Amino acid sequence: MPVTWGYLILASLALLSLFRPIWHVHMPRFVAFLTLLPFQILSLVTILTNGYLYFSLTASFLIHFHFLPLLFYFAFSRVIETLDLVLFCRLFKQGMFWIALYGIALFIIKTVTGRFIEIPFLTTNFDDFGQLDKKHINRGLIFKLVSTYNNGNIFGVCQLLILPLYQYLETRKWPLFWVKTALILTFSRTIWFGLIFHELVQALFIKKKGTYLVVLSFFVLVLFSFFVIVLDFPLSFIFDPSLGRRTEAIEILNRLSLFSVEPFYGIHEMVYYWIFYAFGIFGLVTFLIPFFFPFVYQLIQKAPHPFQWAVSLGLLNYYFLCLADGAISLIPTMAFFWFLASLLFRKNETIPYDLVPKHSYPP
Repeated sequence: MPVTWGYLILASLALLSLFRPIWHVHMPRFVAFLTLLPFQILSLVTILTNGYLYFSLTASFLIHFHFLPLLFYFAFSRVIETLDLVLFCRLFKQGMFWIALYGIALFIIKTVTGRFIEIPFLTTNFDDFGQLDKKHINRGLIFKLVSTYNNGNIFGVCQLLILPLYQYLETRKWPLFWVKTALILTFSRTIWFGLIFHELVQALFIKKKGTYLVVLSFFVLVLFSFFVIVLDFPLSFIFDPSLGRRTEAIEILNRLSLFSVEPFYGIHEMVYYWIFYAFGIFGLVTFLIPFFFPFVYQLIQKAPHPFQWAVSLGLLNYYFLCLADGAISLIPTMAFFWFLASLLFRKNETIPYDLVPKHSYPP
């Protein structure tokens, strides 16, 4: 598991929280953490009982489901409640745009020159330096867009998690165009379908325009034709009946029971299936409750702020992506997820309504 600056900062802040009184118990976050406790206990008991195969995958799981929730639900609770949202939104918009633009530039440079731009610890993980050509980002004629994530799927998953929030904050069309273009250039079926899902949700529940669906359908058809005819992509790439050999894993479902008896193998592409495989039926149930709790909590609010709606739709995008590839064991996916989940529990009265003046996003 590579070390990144983001996780080093998180670890440093976690250590700092032990010496400074920044811990704060906010009731909705406390309830959210309580819903997670059964899964944490069950997963720990299962791993201790059955053992594990790979230390790195086990450590990643423990960090993502035992350590990070503590940080975002408790240690960083006061920080998230008092966060200057005006400043945050300004920095967030800039970061989202420049990460996408850098990814597109890197994609063009790699396509034209055959080389990546690599700056260790800044644009490239130390473990990946000089190794990007060996990663699973080669599509034959071209390489996936990876930006600073060194992996096209992780880039796409993380961007789709925060894309609804960006689309709420960014009222200009051209920056949004480049952000979505970067997602298309990942050449990932999961990301493509995730982007289509995002656009459908926006069309049906946000824009509420039938003509938008027609335009979207036409755009998807043109894009599909371009890849198949111009780039000579085989149809099997887009409509792969094996889902990238993911369906092979389903053959072992008949060995599962209420509790798993298999050594912990990690949580891989199809998140719900691998939770089922790793921890059994009870494990899947205890996972789904805290996983969906932040989104359900938002749904039952009487007067949700549009900012909160945008955050919750990012989680909805991720729930959909987890059907195929949620990159749940990889940095920094779950850091994004738990941050957004904790942000959802922020009190509406602390969110200024003029974050996006004259925006049409529904309340």
